[in-house]
Parts: sequence; structure tokens; C-alpha cells
Amino acid sequence: MPGKQYTTAPLLVNADGHPIPQYLDTTDTTDSPQGTFKPLTQLQAERSDVQNVQLTGSNVEKTLIERGVYQNNPPAVFESNIPDGARGCMISVIVYGVTGSFENDEGLRLSVTQRGGVNKLLNAYDFGVIQTEMTTNDSNHVVILYPSIDLTNFIALGEVNAVSIPPFGTLRIGVSVTGTFAEGEGFDLSATIQYLQ
Repeated sequence: MPGKQYTTAPLLVNADGHPIPQYLDTTDTTDSPQGTFKPLTQLQAERSDVQNVQLTGSNVEKTLIERGVYQNNPPAVFESNIPDGARGCMISVIVYGVTGSFENDEGLRLSVTQRGGVNKLLNAYDFGVIQTEMTTNDSNHVVILYPSIDLTNFIALGEVNAVSIPPFGTLRIGVSVTGTFAEGEGFDLSATIQYLQ
């Protein structure tokens, strides 16, 4: 069901056709009875109390594990291309569905290891493993690394783990999948990493 159209006034766009920061001036009915869209910079020039709310910076997100139905561990991912300026990251395993049977200590778990050293496999030093609890449902699993995250009011969930440190070196990202699966069964999942500025 489409939403109700409030105004017929055209949105302002840049040369690429993307909307620019703007506001609806309801006192100017040139473009429609409801008002006319004007650039936000014009309002800021006219009124000193208007704050700049432009979003700056960028968060980089990339796929680590393509979506698929997994009955075993997907290959571990070694992520060493931490973007310049990244203060933190959020690694997410998105679980779209799960079928199979599970014993105690079986299911899905996300683990992230920070590694330093010469290369990702040899002469590497592990600085600890951050992991989620093993689950057998379709809950997403998330590990957050961010130096100034406030953990005092953080709600501890088995599927979420947050640590107040920045990402560094090489991140070894692993998804553990265990259980008994018939043909076509398993964890339907994908995994991404989002770097936070």
C-alpha cells in the first residue's frame, strides 16, 4: 500500500539526480499548495539558529561470507585491510533460517581473533578470542570492537559481544556450525563487516 503523498512539490536534486539536503518552506506556495522545497544552506543563511545536520564521514561495509546454507564451518576469513580512520568495527552473521537437530554445545557461534605479527598465518600473535554463545535458533550474531563503547549499560545477550578495543592487525573471523543435518538442511547465513568511523 503506497504512502499518502503530502505535497506535489518536486524534490531538489544534484547533477547526478540524488536529493540534496533541503526543507519544505510552507510559506512559499510557488511549487505546490503545501510549499516549496529549498536548499538547507539557504535556510541556514537566513536563520542563525539552524544547525548543520549533514552526515559526514563514511562507514565501509563488505561481505565476508556469501549467503548460503552451511552444514559445516564456512572457511575462516582473514581481514587485514582495515581502512584508514576506522575506529571500530561490527562483524555480523545474519541468520535467515535454520533446520536440523542439535545436541548440547552444537549450533552456531561467531568468533573473532585479533592477530599481530608478520603475516596472517605464520609468526602471528593472537591477542584473544571474542566470541558469541552457541545458539540453535535464527538469531543474528554480532561482535563489536570499538574503543570508547560504554559497556556499563550494555545489555549482555549471548548473540552479541562488545569489547572496548579498536580493530588492529589482522582479524580472523570464524563461524562455527555444528549439528546433524539432512540434505538441504543447515544454517542459512551470510556475514558482513562494517568499519565505523
